[in-house]
Amino acid sequence: MKIGESLRKYFPNLITNYLYPSLTLLRSRLTELVVSIDSQLVLKCLELLDYRMRPLTGKDDRPPPGAAFIAMLPKLAPCWVVWAVIWSVGATCDHNGRAIFSDFMRKLTEENGLKPLFPKEGRVYDYTLHDGGFTDPTDDGEPANPYWYNWMANMEEYEVDPEWQFAG
Repeated sequence: MKIGESLRKYFPNLITNYLYPSLTLLRSRLTELVVSIDSQLVLKCLELLDYRMRPLTGKDDRPPPGAAFIAMLPKLAPCWVVWAVIWSVGATCDHNGRAIFSDFMRKLTEENGLKPLFPKEGRVYDYTLHDGGFTDPTDDGEPANPYWYNWMANMEEYEVDPEWQFAG
């Protein structure tokens, strides 16, 4: 059996629980910055999932992840789908829509028992997934539980010099 085969059983329910309701919300209550079509958003979601699962493919000329990382797949699959839905379907809406979508996604993840849940502060857009070493490195190189972290948390402060000239 191929490594990715063990994941196949999870995705139909995850797509049903997260992607389809998000598309319904988008079409019924949200305003998009640029009009999209559902098939385009589904494709983008799948491309984002492909990015997260890339270590399983051998496309980078690296050996597949070890058994300890493969054992994490049932925990990671729901997080990957939620992350991909946010940055495909949820990324198309305007500022007001993002507030609605964020609340919706928090409620949906709670109802579906996602572990880990998003931190309480901010919106779901403020966080990215650390996948416990599957694609994101850990300090000791060993698998760890996945978690959501503020993607600005590790960014150094940047100041724009007011004397700089900008092309206009």
